[in-house]
Amino acid sequence: MNVSYAGFAPLELTAFAYLLDFKSDARVLSSNSYGLRADGATALSADWELTYAASYAFQEDAGRNPVSYEADYVAADGSIGFGPIGAFGAGYELLGSDAGRAVFTTPLATLHKFNGFADVFPNSGGPNGLQDLYFSLAPSLPWKLDGKFIYHHFWSDQGGTVLGYEYDFVVSRPITPWLSVLTEGAVFDAKIPTLADGWRYWLEFTIHY
Repeated sequence: MNVSYAGFAPLELTAFAYLLDFKSDARVLSSNSYGLRADGATALSADWELTYAASYAFQEDAGRNPVSYEADYVAADGSIGFGPIGAFGAGYELLGSDAGRAVFTTPLATLHKFNGFADVFPNSGGPNGLQDLYFSLAPSLPWKLDGKFIYHHFWSDQGGTVLGYEYDFVVSRPITPWLSVLTEGAVFDAKIPTLADGWRYWLEFTIHY
């Protein structure tokens, strides 16, 4: 459930609730989450634009979940763009832990988009939770190219252990009105023995119809 209000333009507020009750072997992911998100964009001049977003959510176990827990989610993101050059952004995301018993889960989310292209944290960092400080650079590129570079610094919520660093990039370009190509890569530098260094690379073609 999502309810949005745009009366504070250029800021939009959205209250949300996600009530999940899994009846299979994913019962540990059953949860109730309630939160609020605010986002918007402001044109500072003809070429400069500021975008911003912030979220908070509270989650508790639900349904057939065998673990009793409560956890918080916090996210903040902003970027400033100058049309002829590009945009620079920074953000922070917390998938909180309940004293190491359980983590704030997002089983319906696209974690690849938010927690690094290397997909090192499909379980949101495990019961100790995950914190992610990231910086992005999206330069204005020639030849119809659209690209972005992202740096991630990961550490746990419970205990504050540094987990690793990640460097991501993505570049895309339309080839024809109905065909586009995208290339994407990630390098992960692990800082604890239970995680491994690694890299991934994608080449993707999309047909639009």
